Amino acid sequence: TVVGFDENFNYDRVMNKADGFIGKLTHLITPNEDTALFFQKRFKTIPVKALGHPTLETYMQKIGNTNRMDIQRRLNLDVTKPTVLYVGGLGNGYGKAYEAFCKAVASMKNANILFLPHPKTNGEIEKRILLEHPEHQIQTLDPNIGIETALAVSDIVAFHDSTMSVQALFAGKQVLHIGNPIAQTETSKFEPAVARNLAKRYKSVVDIRQGLMAAIDHYKKQSAAVHQIRTNNLNKLLGIPTNSTERITDYLLSLVKAPKTEAL
Repeated sequence: TVVGFDENFNYDRVMNKADGFIGKLTHLITPNEDTALFFQKRFKTIPVKALGHPTLETYMQKIGNTNRMDIQRRLNLDVTKPTVLYVGGLGNGYGKAYEAFCKAVASMKNANILFLPHPKTNGEIEKRILLEHPEHQIQTLDPNIGIETALAVSDIVAFHDSTMSVQALFAGKQVLHIGNPIAQTETSKFEPAVARNLAKRYKSVVDIRQGLMAAIDHYKKQSAAVHQIRTNNLNKLLGIPTNSTERITDYLLSLVKAPKTEAL
């Protein structure tokens, strides 16, 4: 028995890392129903089950235990303004997307603008871009602050292309995708949050700025109660099972205990 786990909530319809495991796995676990349906067609004969994402649940616990006011003081943020966070990334098109974001937030005075570098980079791409756009209002965070803390202190979160956008939604944040997604073709990337209108992708500088302004305006108008209702429905909306650690553990134990004659 060989069990695989694909941790991504989105997928590329043309090519995926999981393709390299076709013919090598007897079972595949995915975090959400969209990916399970897609990979079931891809893998054909083996069972593919959506059982949730343990890391997602861990993130939510950490974010919930973070003292937002303390972080705001440490970062010297203006608590009368919403906070926009851009989460650093990797891959083709990332630099172009970050530069478009920098131009979009230039001279934006009605929000705190934060940037969290990707932990696998040295931040050189972003430093170069910021030097070329000295009018920016962006405060670069120490990468060691961690994504959980950065999400806890933010209200609106922007990404180029990252599965962390789902974590941000579950943390109750408004999510914007910036630039073109990393994909084999322009239309091959499936993003469940975008498909269900829980997040939008903005490509041009004008569109990004308008999207941010709309998000800021929405933040000022919506209540905490509305926020919580929206968050509570996300598991159902995105097809992500709850209690994932228990589900995956039970499933793996069932495979261990199953008679060998029943194994696929």
